[in-house]
Amino acid sequence: MTDSKIDETRPSSARVWNYLLDGKDNFAVDRQLGEALRSAHPGIVAVAQAQRRFLIQAVTLLAGEVGIRQASCLQRGSVPGAGMSARSRGCRAR
Repeated sequence: MTDSKIDETRPSSARVWNYLLDGKDNFAVDRQLGEALRSAHPGIVAVAQAQRRFLIQAVTLLAGEVGIRQASCLQRGSVPGAGMSARSRGCRAR
């Protein structure tokens, strides 16, 4: 992950969340904050995983049963994260 506009010296909430979900799009500073969060709040990884499962279920429901074929992405600053397919990122419907 390299982009001249990305500040690798300051943690990003999206990249920290990515780290907590075992993603690969994060930097050392994000991992450091992620570990501090994990120490302060041992259940944070379970929360992140539950939030991700809900997102996948909601998008699947809306795209499948409800029939929504187009959606706008409202996750400003979010990175897709580990285990996320293009259809379940919350930015696209099937």
